[in-house]
Amino acid sequence: MERWISDRPNNPGEVVRQWFKDLYQGNKLIKNELVLDGRVVDLKQITMPVLNIYAEGDVVVPNACSQGMKGRFGTRDYTELGVPGGHIGTFVGGTSPVPMRTGRGSFPVPASASQIVIV
Repeated sequence: MERWISDRPNNPGEVVRQWFKDLYQGNKLIKNELVLDGRVVDLKQITMPVLNIYAEGDVVVPNACSQGMKGRFGTRDYTELGVPGGHIGTFVGGTSPVPMRTGRGSFPVPASASQIVIV
């Protein structure tokens, strides 16, 4: 895990400060106020099916925040899937669910989905 954490690009301090200010303090993504490359990010414009996978034991992003995404997208085809584990361990490592480690398995993906957004 330590190798994975340290094997990432360095981010300039101001970029990280702005990220925290906009997303965590200002909640701009949910308020439709987040601007990337001169364009406002509007979650309602996402009309393809959404599968929101969250870690039930996450202490960084509380379950209530992950579950608070329902109704934020422009689709009625929205599924939440709570899986055992923590913030990082859910997606990597020997204790993560098999479909997360291998990319194989079945998730409750709608049959109509030709594309899907995974949050």
